[in-house]
Amino acid sequence: MEASIIALLPYFIEHLIISTAFLIPLLITQWLRSSRLKHKSKPLTYIQIGFSIGFLANIIGGFLGAFIVQLPLLPLRLHQENMPSQLIAYKVFLYNIVFKAIYIASLFASLLLVEYGIYRLILEKPNKANLNTASKCNQNLEI
Repeated sequence: MEASIIALLPYFIEHLIISTAFLIPLLITQWLRSSRLKHKSKPLTYIQIGFSIGFLANIIGGFLGAFIVQLPLLPLRLHQENMPSQLIAYKVFLYNIVFKAIYIASLFASLLLVEYGIYRLILEKPNKANLNTASKCNQNLEI
């Protein structure tokens, strides 16, 4: 491997680890939606979209930042182009701010959708089949 690729991997791996924090709940939500909670699919759709946004934004942002823009190596590359230090600092700051803003916006959108899905799930009226099952469980517990 090239030395520059090795220097970029920690940045990408950091975003990969963050994205797995969204991937695991996404897979659990998909499993719940397909097997356990078929009748509550609309609220779970919001939750699933939220986790998908968080997962994809981190993977794509990490890939773009590491291998396309090469954020960890950007100061070195700009210095090799004989750019003044003040301009290097400005460009690195600008790129970092843009990537952080995208990350924060995707995190906000993701968590907002997950929260709205949970809100809809809580407010959804239970159907009669669930009430009958719940009352039978309560009767069994009382005995």
